[in-house]
Order: sequence, then C-alpha cells, then structure tokens
Amino acid sequence: MIYPLSQSSHLRMQRSLITLAVIATVTVLASTATAATRSVGPGKPYSTPCRAINAAVSGDLIEIDGGNTYAGDTCSISTSNLTIRGINGRPKID
Repeated sequence: MIYPLSQSSHLRMQRSLITLAVIATVTVLASTATAATRSVGPGKPYSTPCRAINAAVSGDLIEIDGGNTYAGDTCSISTSNLTIRGINGRPKID
C-alpha cells in the first residue's frame, strides 16, 4: 500500500533534491574550472613535453606542436586524467 506524503515531508524531500543538485553542479564546475591547456613548442609556454607534463594537474590538456623534434626529452607521467595531443602535425619525441 502506498501512503501519500505529508506536505512537510514533501518539502523536506524537495529541499534535499535541490541541495543534491547544487552540490553536483558545484562539483562539476570546480573540476572543469581548474583544467588548463599547456602548449609545448618553440615560443610556447613550455619548451618540451616533459616540462608541461611535470607542471600538469589532473584534467589538463597538453598540446605538443608538431613539426618539431624533442630530442632526449624523457619523463614519466604520474598525473591522471591528462589529454596529450599533437597539433600542426605529429611531434617527434626522440
């Protein structure tokens, strides 16, 4: 048997749902607000991919300028949720 909610129970449930929606929205906005695009290449903020990778935080995008060779640039990646892509062609990491 289903019992109808009292008006006060209905209001409490409505407030809870609104609060949950606000928390979810703030969480999504906070996670995307901190993401940055880190540009790699000659004349860019980062001269090598490893410098950008070392400065990156979770959620960042690293764009590596193609047409360039990054010789001897080796590092490990321990930051999660990174997107790394070549732009203007495929970069060569030698």
